[in-house]
Amino acid sequence: MPIIKSLIEDTWNAIKDVINGALDVIMGVIKSFSSLLTGDWEGLWDGIKQTLSGAVELIWGILQLGFLGKILKVVKGFGDDAWKFIKDMVDKMKTKFDEVVSAASTKFNDLKDKILTPIQSAKDTIKGIVDQIKGFFSGLKLEIPSIKLPK
Repeated sequence: MPIIKSLIEDTWNAIKDVINGALDVIMGVIKSFSSLLTGDWEGLWDGIKQTLSGAVELIWGILQLGFLGKILKVVKGFGDDAWKFIKDMVDKMKTKFDEVVSAASTKFNDLKDKILTPIQSAKDTIKGIVDQIKGFFSGLKLEIPSIKLPK
């Protein structure tokens, strides 16, 4: 964060220098012409100095903005590369995680089949035996004899 804060402050100061320089140039030119028209030679000299110092400040601000623009371009390039690296790493991790989940699911399903297949086979065998016993007794008609009880 301190680097970003410093870049923002430097950029803002460069923008202020450009604006102040431009305003000093404009105000210096106005002061020079007004002093020239009124015959105020000291004011004319002050206007020329203000114009020149404003021009220097304007040029310095533009140079700083250009330099900061190059720095920001480098930072942006680094940020883009870092973002791409992180995204690739996350994609690889996701792929590996999916592979692990798929392998675990396959192993679990195999284990489940190995446990449930014999149980299902035993269940089917017992059901078959019970069905045979029921089938044997289904055709029989049993009547319980009535036994005469003594009185």
